[in-house]
Amino acid sequence: MNTKILSLIVLLLSNNLLALDESNSVQILSLKQAFEKKEYHKVISQIEAKKNISLEQSLLLSQSLYRIRKLDDAEDIILPLLKNNPDHAKTNYVYAIIMAAQAQSSIFSALGYAEKALNGFTKSVDVEPSNLRYLSGLMQFYINAPSIAGGDMEQGKILVDKIEALDKREGFDAKFAYYMQDDNDSALKKLISKGQKEFPQDIGVHMTIGHAYWRDEQFTKAQTFFIKASQLPLKADDKTNKVEQNEIDNHLEALYSTGRIAIETKEHLEVSITALEDYIKQVNNPKYERYQWAHFRLAQLYKFNKQQDKSERLFKWAYNNATDAKLKKKAKKQL
Repeated sequence: MNTKILSLIVLLLSNNLLALDESNSVQILSLKQAFEKKEYHKVISQIEAKKNISLEQSLLLSQSLYRIRKLDDAEDIILPLLKNNPDHAKTNYVYAIIMAAQAQSSIFSALGYAEKALNGFTKSVDVEPSNLRYLSGLMQFYINAPSIAGGDMEQGKILVDKIEALDKREGFDAKFAYYMQDDNDSALKKLISKGQKEFPQDIGVHMTIGHAYWRDEQFTKAQTFFIKASQLPLKADDKTNKVEQNEIDNHLEALYSTGRIAIETKEHLEVSITALEDYIKQVNNPKYERYQWAHFRLAQLYKFNKQQDKSERLFKWAYNNATDAKLKKKAKKQL
């Protein structure tokens, strides 16, 4: 699979890599829940309305600004936090994520931002050397950044091995990412086989494999894994004994991807239509762009399936509700 990806932004936008507050206060829990639901503007407005903002709230504010791509504003928040908390692991980590995004979107200052990102990731691991999130962040930087910006596959492999030693499931994700970046097809195929055997009921594992095949334009194989993932039951976290948001997000991603890949294969239309219908019911957030796109994708599947009335209705819905100019343009062409 030839998918050498240099962008850190897509990887670092993952919920797994964002450092959410761990405080159990009612206020923080409420903000965290809104963040997990991708209600970033709500989080921002509620925190900015406060007179006294805690470190935890400030970190969540900077992450929310990062999520909506207001990187300069996020940087303005995180810089004084880091100055006042230079040895705080989470602050260094969030700082690193924002600096990595700035590096990717900057032309003249890219290397400077990349250096700052690497320093932040490294410091977070120095402070908490067994924190899987921080280890993964540093590992992702090493294997995704160009060597001129601090990328280092050898250092990345060392961290992959450390992650695997701490947690087999996290180790699967780390090794998968490493082999993808190393273009090691042989090792990747073995890992895919091993992952299916060791984690047969894991939605995330099936999604990771499916997306790899999708990027390699092996759409039929990708569809098989997406459909399987969409039909797996959600499982409770071993530590908290409840279904965590990340598991819910993986489930929703499986539903959406099942529908989306069918646009390419034009196969398994009934299953794919049901998946997108379920996605729309479960998300139920018209302001969320993917929710809007889901209507457009479902309209396409209805059209393929010769359900013209439903198709026309959803194309109109997509056009009337789209906040993405690209989606609005695509929907208009179908009317």
